[in-house]
Amino acid sequence: MVKKSLKFKKNIIFHFLEKILKEITFTSVTIAAVLAVIAAALCENWKEENYKRILNENSKAMATIVAVDSKGDLTSLGSGFFVSRDGILVTSYHVIENIKQYKKDSVMAKLASGACYLYKNIIRTAQKYDLAILQFDGQNSPSVNLGNSDEIKIGDKVSIIGTISDLNNSISEGIINFVPRKSDENMELVKFTAAISGTSGGGLFNVKGQIIGITTVNIPPELQKKADVQNLRFAVPVNIVQKVINGEETPIFPENADYYYSRGILAENKQNYDEAIQYFQKVIELDDQYVDAYLELGSIYYEQGLYDGEIEFFSKATKLNPSNVDAVLLLAEAYENTGRYDLSIENYKKVLELRPKNKDAMYSLGILYIVQGKQDKASEIVPQLVNLDSGLGNEIKILIDRTK
Repeated sequence: MVKKSLKFKKNIIFHFLEKILKEITFTSVTIAAVLAVIAAALCENWKEENYKRILNENSKAMATIVAVDSKGDLTSLGSGFFVSRDGILVTSYHVIENIKQYKKDSVMAKLASGACYLYKNIIRTAQKYDLAILQFDGQNSPSVNLGNSDEIKIGDKVSIIGTISDLNNSISEGIINFVPRKSDENMELVKFTAAISGTSGGGLFNVKGQIIGITTVNIPPELQKKADVQNLRFAVPVNIVQKVINGEETPIFPENADYYYSRGILAENKQNYDEAIQYFQKVIELDDQYVDAYLELGSIYYEQGLYDGEIEFFSKATKLNPSNVDAVLLLAEAYENTGRYDLSIENYKKVLELRPKNKDAMYSLGILYIVQGKQDKASEIVPQLVNLDSGLGNEIKILIDRTK
């Protein structure tokens, strides 16, 4: 579409040039003037198309934070945007201040592409700036390009990308009409004319396609005296956001298990396992009931080939929460890794008690029965497994036939 538009505009320019050439007598000055007009028009057109392209790329990193409530209904909490490839997302604090009322696995960051990332934890908040930094279970998540809010000038063209109701990536345009003073130690909000229609946690972008602020419609009490609250078109400067991300502002709870768990996840994503282990152990020191910390430690020990440690931490997780299907499944796999097939079978059965249609547990159980020479028990699994996944079910059936 961009190429077609650009070609069309070029044709108009050259048609105009052809007409001019027929009507004027050439001089070097005339030619230079005509060429300058053409160059300026093409340059301006290129800038506009490039700006749209960059905005489109950045919009891929804009997310709608959604949650499934107790009734199973999907609720939109607000907008946010990813700032790193490992799932760190920025949003407004008031968007997620009640996030703990939802189960972790019921909160997601949904992209316009349809991709969803599961919520892991809060990394930091700065309530006086209405900011929250969250960790999602993202690998290679799209991310925005951060700009420099100190370079903002009154009159600069800006665009807003965010979520309005159920619409993803709604875009509006405007200009900057107030710039915070750099010398002021008390942060002031950027003010702009682009309509945000209730969008909070969206991105404020400059003409380079860089994000220079995060939109907010909920002005914190500390800032209300400094802000014109009659015009709710404000954004927190991105340099403040960057300070919160980097930890230069006070973290959410310096001695809170959630904080250290999030740091552990970041280290684990970067495969800094020794550092991650230290963070997760700190989590357990602060809260020995923190099931997810045990699960992450078990996963790290698995990656390092330390299967006894893997079993130890997965066992602790299942004792703390016997109904956690993921924990029981991981423990069953850990026992299988060490050849302790009876214990593995026992836990795969527990998985199926908790979730009868778990095809992974069913398939693994069938394989272990065959390994133990219990083809009759494996045969009992085949019909249901075929209904869930014909490929896996037929694999078990063929193995049974070949081992009789």
